[in-house]
Amino acid sequence: MNRVRVEAAPDGRGVTLRLTGPQHELLCRSAQAFCSLLPEGPGRDLALGPGGADLVELLAPSEGDAEGSVTVVVTSEQLHAIHAMLTTLLVLVPSELTFMQQVGYFRENAAGMAAGLRRAAGRLA
Repeated sequence: MNRVRVEAAPDGRGVTLRLTGPQHELLCRSAQAFCSLLPEGPGRDLALGPGGADLVELLAPSEGDAEGSVTVVVTSEQLHAIHAMLTTLLVLVPSELTFMQQVGYFRENAAGMAAGLRRAAGRLA
């Protein structure tokens, strides 16, 4: 699996994630696929926790900076929800082909992103 480096820094509002264009696109498409597979309700609430309420809007496509990076400010609960979304999506869609069709990325990309988020959170401590 590729090692994915996610840039994260503490921010007065929470945590600032500086994502590459492909990382941001992976999160956007993952959120859309996740929400289509797991409708609003107790199941989604259990999977994402309190930070998952507006995940699709939080990760909505946006313009990157001159280097193609996208900055997203999240709370610790939202960061947890993003990680939970990625890991739950891997369970919800165990087939590589179906995952690629629904998300547009390989399962290993999502797993690498989840691991990168975990490492970034660890560097914040």
